[in-house]
Amino acid sequence: MITKYKNCTPWFGFIVLFLFHCAPPPPPTVQQGDHQVGYASWYGGKFQGRKTASGEVYDQDLMTAAHQTLPFGTLVRVTNLESGKNTIVKVNDRGPFVKGRIIDLSRAGAKQIGMLTTGTAKVRLDVLSRVEVNQGTFVIQTGSYQDPENAQMQKRDLLQAFSGINVQVIENNGFFRVHVGPYKSHQQANEELVKIRKRNFDGIILQL
Repeated sequence: MITKYKNCTPWFGFIVLFLFHCAPPPPPTVQQGDHQVGYASWYGGKFQGRKTASGEVYDQDLMTAAHQTLPFGTLVRVTNLESGKNTIVKVNDRGPFVKGRIIDLSRAGAKQIGMLTTGTAKVRLDVLSRVEVNQGTFVIQTGSYQDPENAQMQKRDLLQAFSGINVQVIENNGFFRVHVGPYKSHQQANEELVKIRKRNFDGIILQL
């Protein structure tokens, strides 16, 4: 047996080497604070109600997305580079697996950045934070303005009133919304909202 097949060893090594060099490179690892530029797509329809790679049930009306490498629960700001619209989604699935595409949005996420009809759009991804999967992601919206300067003024006031607070201004459909957070649970967000109201601000809790 050994004598019969010993001359095949070089061919076997050649095949392994060939397959190694022909295999597609792994997707780049993206971490908190990083950004990516590429194309986004969206998925819904037949996937509605199915389990995602994280184990969560896919709901096309929630702000979620599929990414190849980001940990489940990661928050990502997605900006449509053509329209300037942006939104925040939570990674709970894997994909897309089409060359050149870097994120697959839920139907709700695609609607927020105006790419439902086009199907794809060139986007920038900004990795915001990581949270534990299945714990939920919550933000406090303290204001919504048509004038971006008013939103920036409130952001500055919040940063002056609270140390270590995370405040973002999110543009969507012509409105500039001031978000505080994110928080891992509704209870944590509510505790922070109580503190915010004591300083004469107000807000509502939203789940991403």
